[in-house]
Formats: sequence, C-alpha cells, structure tokens
Amino acid sequence: MDNLQAIKNILLFLLFVLIFFLLSQLQTLLIPLAMALMSALLVNPLIIYLKKRRLPQWASIPLLLIISLVLMNFLIVIVVNTVNEIAINKEFFLSRLLSRIDILLSSFKTSTGYNVDITNINQFIKSIVTTQFVSKLLGDVAGGVSSFAGSFVIFLIYYMIFLFGMSDSRNFISYVSGDINDKPVLKSFDRIQSALVHYIKYKSLINLITALSYTIILFCFGIKFFLFWGILAFFLNFIPNFGSLIATMFAVAMGLIQFDSGQTTLIMTIIVFVSNFIFGSIVEPKIMGDRLKLNMIAVIFGLLFWGYIWGLPGMFLSVPLIVIMKIIFENFENLSVFGRLMGYPEKNTFTEKT
Repeated sequence: MDNLQAIKNILLFLLFVLIFFLLSQLQTLLIPLAMALMSALLVNPLIIYLKKRRLPQWASIPLLLIISLVLMNFLIVIVVNTVNEIAINKEFFLSRLLSRIDILLSSFKTSTGYNVDITNINQFIKSIVTTQFVSKLLGDVAGGVSSFAGSFVIFLIYYMIFLFGMSDSRNFISYVSGDINDKPVLKSFDRIQSALVHYIKYKSLINLITALSYTIILFCFGIKFFLFWGILAFFLNFIPNFGSLIATMFAVAMGLIQFDSGQTTLIMTIIVFVSNFIFGSIVEPKIMGDRLKLNMIAVIFGLLFWGYIWGLPGMFLSVPLIVIMKIIFENFENLSVFGRLMGYPEKNTFTEKT
C-alpha cells in the first residue's frame, strides 16, 4: 500500500513537471489565451448589464468588441509613439539624468556633512543606467508590444470565443464533467469564476483610479509623456507589491531629467507616493476584501514563478493564476496541503472550545 502511494506521488510530481514544461513551451498560444480570458471577464459584467437593458447578445457583444479594439489600438499607438520618441532622445535624457544625480549627491554631502564617496556612487549608477540599459529597456517594451501585435489574431479569436461562450460556460462544464449542481467540479468552477471576476473587476477599477490620479499629478507638474506614464502605471499596478514602486520610479526619473530644482522633484515624488499609498494600502484592501484568501508568501511566490515561466505577462497574470492553482490544489487530497499553504486559516478556526 505504501509502495502504491509512493508511485502515485511520483507520477503526480512528474505530471506537474510536464504541465509546467508545456506551459513554458506553449506560451505563444497560452499567454494570449490567458489575456483573452481576463479581458472577457472584465467585459462580461457589461454584457450582463446590457442584457438586463434588453439589448441581445448578438448586438452587445460585437459592440463591446469594437469598443475594445478601438481602445487597444489607441493604447498601442500611444505606447509605440512615446517609446520611439524616448529612443530618439535617449542620449540627452540619460546624460541629463546622470548630471542631476551628481548634483543631488553633492548637495546631500554639503548639507549633511556626511562623507559620501560620490565618485564610487556615480560609477555604480553609471554602470547600471547606461545607454545599453536604456536601449534594452526600450527594446523590451517595444518587443512586448510587437509580440502582442504578432499574437493579436490569436488573442482576438480567443476573446470572441470567451465573449460569446461565457454565458453558457457553466452548462458546458456541467456537461463535460457529467456533474450535477452539487458536485465538486462545478463548485470548483464557480469558485474560480467568482474569484477571478471579483479580482479583475475591482483591481481594474482601482488601477484605473490610481492611474488617473497619477496622470493628473504628472500633468500638473508638466511631466513629459504623462499620458504614457499613466497607461504604464495602470498595467504595472497589476504586478503585486512592486508594480506601483516601479511606476513611481519612472516619474521620479523624469522629474530629475526635467526639473532644475530638486525640491520640485521631491514634492512631486511625495504626492505620488501618498496617492499610491492611499489607493494601494487603504482603498484597495477595503474594496477587494479577503475573497481571494491568498497570503503574502503565495502572492510573492506566484509573482516569481509565473514571471519565470511567462516573463512580464506572467507577472501581470500571477494573482489570477495562483488563485486557480490554489482552488485546484484544494480539490485533490494529496495536494490540499499546498492549497492551505497558499491561504490562511479562517478566523476562530483554531480557537479552543470553551
């Protein structure tokens, strides 16, 4: 019996290795699939709303599809044009940024009297922020956009299938699994769908409000490409924990490049940080609640794991994907411990009975 259990565990482990290998090898097909699913989940509440307003699906879905395509095209045009303009002026931006850092370090040493080895710090910064680094960063952004454009047809096919089929997805799952309403497969599907819809809907709303406030702040300070940085902030905030910080760093770098006064950059940075803190640490927890039931270790693990498997798109999708993994693990006895490791106990679960 023990040997049989050991064999089952080994086979299960090999199965997961095979699955993760296929996830990595088939990312060209699977990333558009995951993106299309998340986009469809975001649009689906609008379809339900229009259906309640007696607009049939054969009219509402093509309408929302056209709106989605127009919006995507608008975003791609802004990103491509801005990246091209930054690439053309990268030498000027880089030299300006490094000279401003030199001035700030010298001012810090003068005002505090702290013995800072400015030469070594400058060399360290210049070894990181080089022309090659900026070129690679811009190339990665442009490559991501071109990669998305290259797989756009696949994304569009998936997107249309999800939009038209999402309303009957529960019946399809029930038919395929042979389950009735009270069986585990259908319950797991409902849990996954409910968690993903909740996350995508409210996270997108919070990111949109955060990005709008971010864009308005940069516009008021006269930061160049403020619309591009706002769009970038919207998407970067899908990356747990680090996305908001990265978005702020871009604004700080642009402020250093543009402003002669370090005080202006500091004020702008503080306002951006306060805005991000309010929306990210106060508003978001209140709106999102604890429906995902993921602990911080699971979120960071998901970020690293899916970032390794799928790169930057995997980081954007890490939270929804780790939620799916958690629910799947909880439905297998041998894997349920991993599902529990990703979550946290309910309140009063371990309180002693009185």
